[in-house]
Formats: sequence, structure tokens, C-alpha cells
Amino acid sequence: MANKPKRLLEKYDLLLEHLDFGYIGRCSDGVELERIVKVLRSGEEGFFPQLTEFAEQQLRRVKPGSKLFRRDTPLVTRDSVARTKWEEHCREMESWEESMRSLRKDMLEGSRGVVDDGEDLLPPVRSVPTGSLESFGGSSGSSEGKQRIKSCDYESWSRYDPDTEILKMDLEEERYKDFVKEQNEKNSKKAIIEELPPDGTKNLTESERKVLATKFKEKGNDHFRAKEYELALAEYGNSVKMWPTAAGFNNRAMAHIKLFHFKEAIADCDECLKFEPENIKALLRKGQALCSNDKRREKMANKPKRLLEKYDLLLEHLDFGYIGRCSDGVELERIVKVLRSGEEGFFPQLTEFAEQQLRRVKPGSKLFRRDTPLVTRDSVARTKWEEHCREMESWEESMRSLRKDMLEGSRGVVDDGEDLLPPVRSVPTGSLESFGGSSGSSEGKQRIKSCDYESWSRYDPDTEILKMDLEEERYKDFVKEQNEKNSKKAIIEELPPDGTKNLTESERKVLATKFKEKGNDHFRAKEYELALAEYGNSVKMWPTAAGFNNRAMAQAIADCDEC
Repeated sequence: MANKPKRLLEKYDLLLEHLDFGYIGRCSDGVELERIVKVLRSGEEGFFPQLTEFAEQQLRRVKPGSKLFRRDTPLVTRDSVARTKWEEHCREMESWEESMRSLRKDMLEGSRGVVDDGEDLLPPVRSVPTGSLESFGGSSGSSEGKQRIKSCDYESWSRYDPDTEILKMDLEEERYKDFVKEQNEKNSKKAIIEELPPDGTKNLTESERKVLATKFKEKGNDHFRAKEYELALAEYGNSVKMWPTAAGFNNRAMAHIKLFHFKEAIADCDECLKFEPENIKALLRKGQALCSNDKRREKMANKPKRLLEKYDLLLEHLDFGYIGRCSDGVELERIVKVLRSGEEGFFPQLTEFAEQQLRRVKPGSKLFRRDTPLVTRDSVARTKWEEHCREMESWEESMRSLRKDMLEGSRGVVDDGEDLLPPVRSVPTGSLESFGGSSGSSEGKQRIKSCDYESWSRYDPDTEILKMDLEEERYKDFVKEQNEKNSKKAIIEELPPDGTKNLTESERKVLATKFKEKGNDHFRAKEYELALAEYGNSVKMWPTAAGFNNRAMAQAIADCDEC
């Protein structure tokens, strides 16, 4: 019984009377409410679902960011998120990869362009002075006392004492440790060598400066976590000198605050706000520095705006009567955002009423959008699933018939119609031969026979892989250069006006759809003149209701612009 674990009530120093609706409703201490919720969830004193739910609601109101509300979420996979969200993740990853590739390319180009005179700007490699190991007593290169005893030398084996030899080894190890300790103490007393002299940055590229600035910032973060604020301040200073960033100034401001350098912290926060005017951390740290520097009036000016101030609303607007009379969808959206944020308090009934009013005034508001999971066989009714399957089968059948019509139409085209189509785009003759090292010659690419052992002995897989990578990179640059040249040439029309007489009905529909999609792209980019031209081509190719509708919209906007 002595080793019986304590109950949670005893562990948290709570009384049974604290597990009461009245006490929990009056409690405003987040830590105490967390302990009460833990006790109720454990079930040690009984199971009270309504009381537990009430305690969780009170804790959510007092301390919304409590750890008790955290939930373990599985890893994001392709099937667990919406298609748009997954594509957004993929785009972010591709953007990051592209930035890393460009950074690596800049670093390699910068390393090739550095002049040889810059070698003397770097500090020498740290090493142990020559002769230091020889000066260590008994540790020189001589092999005295370390000769191996031959197996047949019985006289030497009779004089061999294992305990004495082990003792010698222990003594030698101790002496070596003392020697290393002494050397470290000597080195620590020497002047600290700068990692990079001030004049050693003139030959660095922009990418190299960014990389070094990031390394200095990470070192500063390590010192800051170890509460070595002086060293952290020095590293953040090096980072800012190497490449000024908002994060560098922000971190240095925090180090200044820890060292009670409030004026310097305010200056760094101002520099950070020049890069990012809405940086919350910089605003909070500037306010903290102003308050500590006894400038409370200026601190209030740097306080982040509440949503009421941001949206130019009054507290009187958060009222049933005002919301019921309001017919402006934008204002109702702002009121709903304020109520959902909880900055002015939690009012579930008022929030629900505001959402109903917004749904009545503006049914298509963005605030009602929800990410819906992918449709599966088990997530919908059987009739709905069968309807989906019929639609997919109908679409597949239409695609098959369209492909069949396209193939039959291509066989029926007369030979005279070939000159009506534009020439096939291709790389000019000789361009690949002009690409260095990629001509038709098979030099260096002959296959080695299995019995040619001499050639296999000279074969180096790493070198061949490196050659392939370099050739691939050069080919990509060559293709990019060719594309840029082609883009500067006059744009060839996709289909001349007289080139449609031999097209089938299916081909006309396909081309009309392509013209309409191009018009949609121009319309989204607010290029209404170009959109009008594309919609006109679509209608000429195959008249449809959607084509006329889109052209009417583009024409109306163009007419309004003219007006």
C-alpha cells in the first residue's frame, strides 16, 4: 500500500468540491482547469460526460491553445486531401526544388569565377604544430620497447610480465590525455581566428552570401538556445552584415532585449518592419522594448490591430438587431469573421444568427466553403454511385466515338490539303550537331564487349555517370535556349482560314473547344480583346450556346471599357 500511486486529485492538490458546475464556471485559471479536465477524463472519481464537456468548453474559452485539445493527425497523402490542396503541396515542393537547383547552379558558377588572388583572403587550415607529437615524451616514432616477441623466443617470454605491460599502457594513455588537455589549453589562449575576414566577401556571389548568412543565423540560434546571448548577438550581426533579412534583424532584436539593449532592439525591429511591415513578431518585440524603455505611448501605436479596427466596425454592430437589418454581404462576412475569431468574446447563438443572415444575403460566400473528401463507393448512396458510373461510361463512350471520327476524318483528307496546315515545328538541321559533344559521332559510346577485359579494367562507372549528368544538363540548357529563340519568332497561325474545309464535325468541335479554352484564359487575365477574338474563332468553327454566351460577356466588358 505504501507504493500505491497517488490519485490525480491528490497529485494536483484539488478537492472533490472543485468538480462542480458552479466552481468550474467561475474558474478563470487555465492551469487549474486543465487539471480538472484531466481528472474528469481519467474517470478516477466517476464518469460525468456533461460535466466533462462543460469543463472543456470553459477551458477552451479561458485557454484556447491548451495542449489537451491537440489531436494526432495522420500524414498527408494523395488520397487524404482534396485534389486542389494536393496540387498546391506539389507546386510548393517543385518551387522549393527549383530554388535549390538554381542556388546550387549559382554556387557552382560562383566557385568557377573566383579569382586566384582570393586564396590568401581565407584563414589557414587549423592543425597541430609540427613536432608537437614528437615532443610528447615516450610517444616518438622510435619502436623501442615495442618489438614483437617471436613465438620461439622462450627466454623473452619467460621475462614477459603481462601486469607490468598493462600498467605501462595505462600510464601511457594517462600521459597522452594530459598532453592533449595541455595542448587544448594552449590553443584556447591563442587569438581566435576569424572564420571569414572582412575583405574576404568581395569575391562571393549573392547565393554564397545567402548561404553564409543562413549558417551564421543558425549558429546564433544555437547560442540563443544555450542562453549565450553575447555570442548569439555576434553571430546575428555577422548574418545581417553578410545578407540583411527580416529574420536576421528580428533575431538580433530579441538578443538585444535579453541583454537589456532596448534602443538597439527598437532599431533592429524598425529594420525588420521595412522588409515586412506586417511582421507580428517584430511588432510585439518592438512593443516589449518600448515598454521596457518606458515608452508606453509608442508601444500602443505598435500594437497589432484587432479585427474590429481592421474592418472598421463598432461593437454596436455585433447585435441581433443590426445584423438582422444588414443587407450588405461584405459587411456581414466581416462580422462573421470577428465573431468566429473570438476576440470580443464567444457568442454561439449570435454567430449562428449572423451566419444564417449571411447565407440569406450572400449564399455563395467563401466562408461557407468546406474541403470535401474524394467520392468513394462507400461514401455515397448506391443510386448516386450508379449515376456517377453511368456518367463516366457515357463520357468514355463519347471519347471513343470522337477518337474514331478523328481517325476516319484524317484518312479521308485529300492530299491537296496538306499545304493548308502549318509546318511541323522541329529543331533546325544541324542544331543538334552544333550542341557541343552531342553530335552523331559515337566516340566514347561504343559498347564494351564482355570478353574485352582490358577495356573493362579502364572503365570507371562514377566518371561515366558524371559525364551523363553533365551532358543532360547541357542538353537542357540547349533546349531552353532553342525555345527562347523560337518564342521570339513570328507566331504561326494554328490553322489558316481556308484550312477548315476538309475537317470533320468531330475535329471542328475539338478545335472550337480549344479556342474557347484559350478565350477563357485571356478572360481570366482581363485581356478582353484577345478573349473576344478567341471566342469568335470558336463560334466560327462550331456554334454553341457556351461560345455565344462567353463572347457576349467579353463584348459587353469591352464595350464598357470603350465607354
